[in-house]
Amino acid sequence: TGLLEGRRVGDKFHRANGDVIQADFNAARNVKHRLHDPAIARFMPHREVLRILQSRSSGATERQEASVGRRKPRQRSADKSIALL
Repeated sequence: TGLLEGRRVGDKFHRANGDVIQADFNAARNVKHRLHDPAIARFMPHREVLRILQSRSSGATERQEASVGRRKPRQRSADKSIALL
């Protein structure tokens, strides 16, 4: 879709529309699409690339922009045999 919606889980990439594709294939496609982008350098930090792409996209990804860098709080486990991180 060209939007920054979806998430990677292991070697699978789950798109916002429900499709699941191979994550490395998705990453290679992204690299190919950004190869000749003058605003994105080859060794640019991923957070800077994310900022550039979010500034170009529609309001659909503004939800993600607010959550970048924020971690979800962990719930305590009732099972005391599991070590909390």
